[in-house]
Amino acid sequence: MQYIFDIEDAISYGLEESVILYNIKYWIMVNKANGVNFFDEHTWTYNSIKAYKELFPFWTDKQIRRILKSLQEQNVLITGNYNKKTYDRTLWYALSDESILPNGQMEVSKQANGSDQTGEPIPNVNTDNKPNRKPNNKLSEESLFMFETFWALYNKKKNKAGCLKVWAKISPELYSEILAHVGEYVRDTPNKRYRLNPFRYLSEERWTDEPDLSDATTTHFDYQQRLAENEKLFGENNGKSVC
Repeated sequence: MQYIFDIEDAISYGLEESVILYNIKYWIMVNKANGVNFFDEHTWTYNSIKAYKELFPFWTDKQIRRILKSLQEQNVLITGNYNKKTYDRTLWYALSDESILPNGQMEVSKQANGSDQTGEPIPNVNTDNKPNRKPNNKLSEESLFMFETFWALYNKKKNKAGCLKVWAKISPELYSEILAHVGEYVRDTPNKRYRLNPFRYLSEERWTDEPDLSDATTTHFDYQQRLAENEKLFGENNGKSVC
């Protein structure tokens, strides 16, 4: 399993804090996009220490509590209890300032999300490790998050609704390949006027295009190596890294 964090968060709040904060930001973006878990002027997510321990097995319960407490003391997180049952002690977390969310908020409809945080608090842990090779016709939280990553990286805001429909038909196993190629493509076309419309890029599967070796930018590089390097460094191009 790979763990993603925002480099700016790591600098501001600490490396360990940035890893958990990335997870919390992700779920708050999902819940905010779907209009759920909104209480007292904040959008919330929830998780128990036990659930975080499953998600981050390299930390002890004590370390996780320390990291969460650090984020609270730094005024990044606030806590609450909005459980339906009084004996449920699962803590809820919200951002003190939601402006630190990437791109503000995710502009997706509630119907586009297949499984949001509703009902009783449960661990935010995906225990299904089987690869999904089928097209994702109904977007999951992860698919929506990856689409927003693609949309921000491509940075040519044209026909987002159409792009979402195409994205829903793409197998999640291709996301890494697409994002790696987009990073390369955007770097080679700094003037976005010359980039393809994103709908055309996705619908024509242009991430599978072979490089134009007549282009001086690709003459001295092995394309597959560049894709691999870009995939590795992808997070850095968006202020993120992988640990």
